[in-house]
Amino acid sequence: MLGFLLFVVPATFLWLATWKYYFPEYYLLGAIPAPVKLTKPNWLLLVGVVAAVMGWLVSSFITLRNSIKQHTINTLLQSRLSTHYQQQAKVINQTFFAPGMPLNDPVPLEFLLDPDEPNRNALEAVNYVLNYFEFCAVGIKHGDLDENLMRQTMRGIIRRLCSRMMPYIRYTRGEDENGNLKQPTTQFEHIKWLLKRWEK
Repeated sequence: MLGFLLFVVPATFLWLATWKYYFPEYYLLGAIPAPVKLTKPNWLLLVGVVAAVMGWLVSSFITLRNSIKQHTINTLLQSRLSTHYQQQAKVINQTFFAPGMPLNDPVPLEFLLDPDEPNRNALEAVNYVLNYFEFCAVGIKHGDLDENLMRQTMRGIIRRLCSRMMPYIRYTRGEDENGNLKQPTTQFEHIKWLLKRWEK
């Protein structure tokens, strides 16, 4: 919206000046004549108003941008400082990314759905972290998180985990072998969107 106003305000001013000085004989919507009575003091006042509005818009845009970046940094820091998140991340690292393990091979669905306690704990950790990534993807999609900052800090982590968990993600979403949904679902849809976006 701010970007739209940054374009509209000066464009309207330039259009008004062009209309008055170069095309005064034309009527707006066939009824409104050009503002022929605008004198030099009026124009100076109008220029001052436009400059003030533009300054406010630029200041608001910078404030909004800084606010989004600060919110993104806070979100990243909270995950690093969260004891529960770190516990779940530790379970995932020990189970799926231990030294000597294949880092890119998808984890078999049967392993994650095994009811035994170690596997059940791993599945809980996977669900927790994937849902956190889903939250981040929603924030990026709607402009609440700075995508460039998130991409530089989280891209490798998200892609690596999702690559290993893709059979489970597809199973949870109800996708067939070709990636088509068997029924409408919103489960992990933003993670899928983000992965596709960051592949480009």
